[in-house]
Amino acid sequence: YGRTRHSPEIGALPAEAPGGGPGGPTGSPVEALRRHSLKLSQDQACQAAAATGGATSSRPRSDSQHWFADPAQTVIVFDWDDTLFPTGYLIDDLKLDWRQPVSAQGHLRNSAKREVSRTLASCERFAVEILQRASTCGHVVVVTLAAKGWVEQACSVFYPKVGEELKRLQIRIVNAMEYKTHKSVSDASAACRSEEEHYGLLKGRAISEEINTFYSQYEGQTWKNVLSIGDSRFERYGLLAAGTAYMSRRRLSALDIRPFSPVQRGAWTKVDEDDHVVRLRVKCCKFVDCPDMLELAIQLDMACKWLPHIVSLNEGFDLDFQALVDPSRVGIVESVLRGERPV
Repeated sequence: YGRTRHSPEIGALPAEAPGGGPGGPTGSPVEALRRHSLKLSQDQACQAAAATGGATSSRPRSDSQHWFADPAQTVIVFDWDDTLFPTGYLIDDLKLDWRQPVSAQGHLRNSAKREVSRTLASCERFAVEILQRASTCGHVVVVTLAAKGWVEQACSVFYPKVGEELKRLQIRIVNAMEYKTHKSVSDASAACRSEEEHYGLLKGRAISEEINTFYSQYEGQTWKNVLSIGDSRFERYGLLAAGTAYMSRRRLSALDIRPFSPVQRGAWTKVDEDDHVVRLRVKCCKFVDCPDMLELAIQLDMACKWLPHIVSLNEGFDLDFQALVDPSRVGIVESVLRGERPV
C-alpha cells in the first residue's frame, strides 16, 4: 500500500472505545471526529433523530426532496479495505497471517493479542452499525478492488459478525478488478493518465453497473441519489466518472472530460428526450488514509451518525475527513447537513 503511519504502536492503543477515552493526537481529523461524536452521543435530540432514520432540517422540503431521499431511490456504495475493514493495519502493520484468527498469531504477545482483539471487536461493531443504518437509507453495495473472495475470507477469520450481517442484509460484494478484462474498460484504461484514473475507471464501471441495475425498478426511473464511502481517491473518481458519463449521455469508457465535481453548479441537472428533468445528487465521503483500527472505528461511528443527514441532503456533497482538523470544521459539516448553511 505504500502506507505512512501516525498511529500508536499496539501496546499504546487506547483501551476505551470511541467516545469513551483518548483518541488520536490533538489536532488530528480523527480526534476532532471523536470529540464531536461524543458530543452527539450526549445530545438526546440527536439520538432521537438518528433512531428514526431521518434528518431534521430548517430547509423547506418539497415532495421531490422526499422522493429522492426515499430508500427506493438511494444507492450507497462502500469500499471494503480500510473503510469497513482495517486491512492495512492488520496485514501490513501488524503482519497478521490472513488465514489465521488473532488468537493464533504466533508472533504477537498474549497482551498484544488481547489488545488487538478488543479493538478489532469495537471496529467490527461500528461496521455492523453503519451497514444496518445504510440498509434503512437505501440500496447498499460493497465495491472493492481486492481479489475475489477476500471480503468473505476476512469476515470468516476476523469479522464474523460483519459477515453474518452482509448475508442477512443481502448486500452484494462486487469485485471491480473483474471488469479489467472487459474490452471497453481495457481500451479506456490504456489511455489513463494516472493511477487514480485507471483504478477509478475500474471502480466506476462496477459502480455504474450496480446503479443502472438498481434504477431499473420501473420504466423511466432515473439516477437520483448516490453516495460513495471509501478511504481512497478511487471511489470518489469512480463515482464521479460514472455520474458524469450518465449526465453527459456518454459511455463511461468513452468519457473524455474531467469528471464533474459533486457541487459543480448546473452539472447534475438535465432535461431528457421526454422533457423530464433529471437531477442527480452525487455525494462522496472520503475517510482518512491508512487508518489504524481505532481511527477506523471512530470514522465509522461518525459516518453512521451523519448518514441519514447526508442521504437527505438535496445537494451534491464532497466530504474529506482528512480536512476536519479541528472542531470548528466538524461543526461546519454538521451545520450543512442540518440545512443551517449552504453546501
